[in-house]
Amino acid sequence: MSGLTDDDLAVITKGMLSYSRLSATGGALFSATLGLFIAYLLFSTRASRRSPLFAINCLSFFCVALYSLINLVNATLHIRNFLLDKDNIQLAGTSTVLDFLSTFSPLVSDSTLTFKLSAVYPAWMGSGSGRTRKWVLGIYIALLILRIGPSIAMIWVGVHFYVVRAHRGLSYSEYLEGVNNYPAWIRESDVGLQLLSSVYASGLLLYRAYVFSQRHTDRRSQAWRHLRFFIESTLMSFVPPVLCQIMLITTIPIGTDTGATVVTWAIYFNIFSSLLFSVLATSWSTIRSHGSDLAAAALAPNPAAVGQGTSSSHLSPQHSPAKTNSSPINDTLLGSVLGDAGYLYQEQQQQRQHPSASRPGQSESEDMEVVVTMPESEKEGDGAFVRRGKGRWR
Repeated sequence: MSGLTDDDLAVITKGMLSYSRLSATGGALFSATLGLFIAYLLFSTRASRRSPLFAINCLSFFCVALYSLINLVNATLHIRNFLLDKDNIQLAGTSTVLDFLSTFSPLVSDSTLTFKLSAVYPAWMGSGSGRTRKWVLGIYIALLILRIGPSIAMIWVGVHFYVVRAHRGLSYSEYLEGVNNYPAWIRESDVGLQLLSSVYASGLLLYRAYVFSQRHTDRRSQAWRHLRFFIESTLMSFVPPVLCQIMLITTIPIGTDTGATVVTWAIYFNIFSSLLFSVLATSWSTIRSHGSDLAAAALAPNPAAVGQGTSSSHLSPQHSPAKTNSSPINDTLLGSVLGDAGYLYQEQQQQRQHPSASRPGQSESEDMEVVVTMPESEKEGDGAFVRRGKGRWR
């Protein structure tokens, strides 16, 4: 580097810092995605894991994690080619995959709104025909299908502007000239379709919520409470990604280095916010319902303490004693693992406290009877199971 001028060294330093930040961003994005996926998996119930929504969310997690890892590799290849000016074929391949995933990952995340439209829109239409349902779902699905076009076009851009130029043996600077000249209208069309589909779906959901609120004036009812949860989840799935989409639309036409930096960060935020808030939006009503039920259970009176004159029918179903003693975490994967560990620990404690309970000729683990009381009940006999031997319940 003895022949480089001060301006060349300044450009090299700026490029190294830029790609180093991109590499760190890829690692941070992967860590956040992995942590969110583990939490989503541990707190998922058996019923939710059987639904198509769970599979779509898992696919969205996979796309974002793959994008973050390839982004890390891509930044490393940029640094190597920036200094050594070597073969750019690997860099062309990773850049093509990144451009495709930057448009396909939000598409997978936004497809979860289809389940919300299908689940709640017909329920609030009264006795209307099914033609409205077909139009509502058909238009949104058509918008999602149209968004596949820019994703496929990104592959064409990568092959035409990245891979072909790399196989010609061009230098790194000449390679970057072709990369910077790819048609920006492809990404602009994708962002516009994403903004249109989000506004369409969220607008319909909020309109249905408004119509429902006009029919139910009792703000203390359970229906109004669930309506509030639904509005919160709809705004959650709509507002944060739309801010990133507006940022992309306004900054893509800017041809400066600052505009390119803003576009890069907006793409990152759009990918991760679409994933994060699609997962939260599809689970928010359940989270808020469980939280409200537990809070109400702590304040609900005990019929046994009040007296025999208090009837349990005066309590709402979510405030009944049989349900307040249970925790929503018992239905999740984490609750199952903790429950199995608790049963094993209780069985070991029983064996230590009563080592002489076994009959002659049989081991303690094969003969001992362990009474396990389920956490849903405090009464003996109500939810109590007797276990004998290795895994047989009687």
